[in-house]
Amino acid sequence: MIQKPYIPILKTSGFLPNPIAGNIPIYADSITNPKVIGTTNYNEFWDEQIDRCINGYDTAGIHIPGRYYFFLNFVILKGLQGPQYPFFVDLDLEYHNLVAWVKENRKPGIVSLKARRKGLSELAQAILAYGLRFIEGYRGAVAAGIETYTTGLRNKFNSTQSSIIKDLRLNVLEDNDKQYKIGFEIKDPIGGYVEGGYGGIISFETMYDDWTKLEGEYFNDVIMEESGRFKYCGPAVSSIRPALEFGSQMLGTFYVQGTGGNILSTSKDFKDFWDNAEAYGFERFWVPGSRMF
Repeated sequence: MIQKPYIPILKTSGFLPNPIAGNIPIYADSITNPKVIGTTNYNEFWDEQIDRCINGYDTAGIHIPGRYYFFLNFVILKGLQGPQYPFFVDLDLEYHNLVAWVKENRKPGIVSLKARRKGLSELAQAILAYGLRFIEGYRGAVAAGIETYTTGLRNKFNSTQSSIIKDLRLNVLEDNDKQYKIGFEIKDPIGGYVEGGYGGIISFETMYDDWTKLEGEYFNDVIMEESGRFKYCGPAVSSIRPALEFGSQMLGTFYVQGTGGNILSTSKDFKDFWDNAEAYGFERFWVPGSRMF
């Protein structure tokens, strides 16, 4: 694949894609002062933030997609010097623009080739965290061929849930190795309880022994983590794909991502997805290490 020369995105004076990262105003900060909850200023501030997370945000002539706005302003990462908000990176903006385009055009998904430790898993877990908050009845999944990779992304996801600002935290109904479910238990007229609220479930499956574990479900997003180490990645994608379709339309999105390097027997399916992305309907996204420095 021929790569176009990289041309940095020019930012003019006033460019600020993360205006509230660590800068929640006192009138909207319920941690500092719980009494602000329900006030006019509080409601207006959070209504604006929710609108930006859903519809995006414009700064100095550059549009920041909603998922990227959420990532930059509300997700806290474990940096080399401790917890920190993400830096703005041109490549991350390109990735989120591609995610928005793929969803708008009902494409099956994105196949990503990356160098090691370049942050793609952080972007992926944030897509799941975003979906739980801004898509009603959201369904997401993480699948991998080795438990280490499923657990690794799960740990990143858990870190986001525990560190996110109080006003965007979710009530958890179930949290185990296989599932993370949000919502509320509501008492019914006969004294029992039913699940209610916005709803949302994330499934986590290691599929080295059975690539059909996610059949019979439906999903908005499915992360195929470290696909180059997943021998049955191809059959797993074929098995899961109906769960992302409604008739002939794709309503969900695959994120098939893997690390470049030697082609092993376990990486043949991933290589096929990358080499023949057009045939599968995937969009390629290359994450070179030099672009992340």
